[in-house]
Amino acid sequence: MASLLSHELTQPLAAIASYASGSLNLLGPDAKGDQGEVAMAVRRIAEQADRAGQVIRSVHDFVRRRDRTREAVAPQALIDAVLPLVRLQARKLGVIIEVVLEDRLPAAMCDRTMVEQVLLNLARNAMQAMDSPDNIGSRVLRLRVARAVAVGGTGAEDGRRWLEFSVADWAAASARMSRNGSSHPSSPRVPMEWASA
Repeated sequence: MASLLSHELTQPLAAIASYASGSLNLLGPDAKGDQGEVAMAVRRIAEQADRAGQVIRSVHDFVRRRDRTREAVAPQALIDAVLPLVRLQARKLGVIIEVVLEDRLPAAMCDRTMVEQVLLNLARNAMQAMDSPDNIGSRVLRLRVARAVAVGGTGAEDGRRWLEFSVADWAAASARMSRNGSSHPSSPRVPMEWASA
């Protein structure tokens, strides 16, 4: 089903991009006045068609991976896989996305599809929490990956074996702070073991 939808949607988007490119060629590189404005609009059409194609490819890849096997995956790759879908909702809600990755992070040993689903759900929940009249000012969604100590762990050796993925909604934190005096954002965490060298 995912492959069928991807195929059916990708073809018309490719046609839109092709027509937009042809229109720009007809208008020429030196279009001015009304033609210049038309050229700008056509460029925007091409950009949006390309962006839609990226979202569709991301959804297709997201659904296609079915095997629940643990593999070594770079934390940046896990974040990059969900960003197109997260950005789509963020633009609608006026949310700014911040991605913070600790330097020289090792690969995470995980089920890639399941982790991406968890990160996507947490990000959507955080943005929904910020979509409230109580939240004034900027709305910031922070995706952060860092080394961490496992749940129940205390030693330095344990801290070198785990990664922590966290999602924080800062606008919602501001609203909570005004209600109960707390300055801590909502920040669900997803700990996982990293791959051995």
